[in-house]
Order: sequence, then structure tokens, then C-alpha cells
Amino acid sequence: MFRHSINIGRIIGLLLKESKSNEELDFLQRCLTQFEDFNKCTQKISKLEKIQLLRSLSCKNYSTGEVIFSKGEQVQNLFIVIKGVVEHISTEKGTRVVTTYTAGRQICDKSYMKLATRISTCIAVTDCVLLDISLDTYREILGEDAHMLLHKKLKFIDQYFPGIKKYSFSHRERIAHMFEVFIYKRGQIVLNQGDNSDFVYFLCDGEVELTSHRGSVAILKLTPGSSIGEEALMGLECQHKSIVSSELAILYALSKSDMAQYIPDETKEALKRNFLLKDQERKRLNTNVGRRLEIFTPSKKNIEFTMASPQARKQLNIVTLRTSLSTSQKDFRNFNSFLDSKKLLVQLRRNSKNRRPVTIKHGLFEL
Repeated sequence: MFRHSINIGRIIGLLLKESKSNEELDFLQRCLTQFEDFNKCTQKISKLEKIQLLRSLSCKNYSTGEVIFSKGEQVQNLFIVIKGVVEHISTEKGTRVVTTYTAGRQICDKSYMKLATRISTCIAVTDCVLLDISLDTYREILGEDAHMLLHKKLKFIDQYFPGIKKYSFSHRERIAHMFEVFIYKRGQIVLNQGDNSDFVYFLCDGEVELTSHRGSVAILKLTPGSSIGEEALMGLECQHKSIVSSELAILYALSKSDMAQYIPDETKEALKRNFLLKDQERKRLNTNVGRRLEIFTPSKKNIEFTMASPQARKQLNIVTLRTSLSTSQKDFRNFNSFLDSKKLLVQLRRNSKNRRPVTIKHGLFEL
């Protein structure tokens, strides 16, 4: 598992020390970077930040069967298994093991990054030692990207959610953590016409084109700050097909239940007005398209002509009779030509014995 042998006992002893020398910090760095998840966490930070992180690290011991954390507890730290085995247990539909963590694995990083309460329970299967990284340390050193993303979400909420500023910062921060981030490339479909979506999407970056009439008619081109699928708030299926028209598009998604509980009424009303305006434009364009299709689509009816008068029908019969007679005479002439050719061929065969020139109407042949 590890590239070099690791002295777990010495690592634990150094982590329990309050102050560490430079040599001890260097030893810790060499050993801990062999743990896969710890190495991933520290790849993008500088050497000084690594030293700062190593000075703040500690460890905790857990006995077999001891609960490390329970569902519903507030996330206060990040754990990485140094020694032993830990099980991630879900109790929603009976007790079942979700994940098993061994040495080098990080526990519940997803819930930690979202700063949410614990969504499950972790129990020590064996006697184990866990590397403990506090929440403040993680955000300050390792979670810089997450912190910047949170700041960007908060800025988006303040700018595009009417009535949100009357809420506290903690409330807005909670909404920001609920946002799920989706990245789409050009031509990818966000929602199809007729979909029943449980999410409302907000365009953060890029462009998305709304189309209707089976995707053939463009209705609107959405820019950052626009919403997609707001009809879900009214229990309706998606009325438009949304396609990414820029090279890249970043969208935030918020579930209907979260919006109903945490989003201000002013924002909900604004989203409903947006939907009604889009729907009016869609109906107008669909009506125009339907008219154009009626004009330019060829008729499938069989066209039947009727004679104008009995005299015209008589004239047509005369023309038909003449045509049939002409055809018969032509066939007769062709038949006579065939008989003449046959007679000529017989003559040629008779004269071939004498091997003398035979004069034919169309030329001279030596037989």
C-alpha cells in the first residue's frame, strides 16, 4: 500500500506533541504524503502552508465499536484514517454499511466540504487512530477553493434573488451550501421539453438557448442570472428545451423543497413572472410556426380533373383513337421492315457460297 515502510507509532507520538521541530515536521510530511487522500489534499498548497498544516494536526484514538460521530452532529473536523478500519453506516432503511475506510482514506469529505450536519454514522470496527484536521484549519489552508466558491455563490444570491438581503448572513450562507454546481459543454441539454424536474437551475456563467416546437425554434438566449425550469415551482412539466450555446456553462441547481422553505416570496414571484413571459413568447412563436407549416407543406390530396362538357369528352376520345391508330400503323411498318430484313438475310446466305460482292441498299459487303 505504501511506497516505504511507515513507523505508525512515531507518527502518532509526533501528532500528540504540542510543539514539533523542523526535523520532526519533515518526517511527518514524508510519511503522511504516502497516505493517498492526505496527499491529494496537500498537492496544491505551498511548502509554508504544509508546515503550518503539520503544526496544527492532531490525532484521536478510538476503541473497537466506539462511535466516531453520529448522524445529525455538526461537522467540526475532517478525519483521515491512520490506523485501523472504520465503517460508514446508514440507518435510513435498516442498518447497512455504506463505505469501509482503511488506512490513508478520508472520511466523509463531501459532507465536510458542504459544511452540513453529518448525514450518517461512523463506527470504529477495530482499534483505530484518526488524523484530526479542524474545520478552521481546513478552510484556511486546504479549503481555499471551496471558500472562494462559497463567496461566489453568496454574491450570486445577493445579486439575483429579490428580497434575499432581509435575511441574515447565516441564512444566505445556508442557501449557498444547498446549491449544486453543474458544468455543461456546448450542445449539451440542460432540460428537455416535457421533463418533470425537481430542480430549478440558475445560470452562473455562459449562455443557454431556449427552444420550442421540438427544438426547431429558438425562443430566448439566456445570460448569467437567468433561471431555467422555474415551472417546477408550479408543478408543471418543462415547457422548453434548453441547450448550451456557449463553449461552457456553469449552472447552480436548487431543489423545489429547498426553494419552498428557504427562498423569499419575492424571488418566487419573480421566477413565476419569468416563466409566464417565456410561455407567452413560446405560444406566439409556435402559432407563427404552425401557420408557416400550413403554407409551405405540400397537400397530400389527390387532384382529380373532370371534363368541362360532353363535347370535350368526345374530342378527347377522337384524339385517343388517332393515337392508337398511329401506334398500330407504326407497329405494322416495323413488322414489314422485319420481314424485309429476313428476306435479305436469306439472300445473303445463298450468295455466300459464290463469295461475290452483294449490293445492299445501305452499302457494299464482301461475303
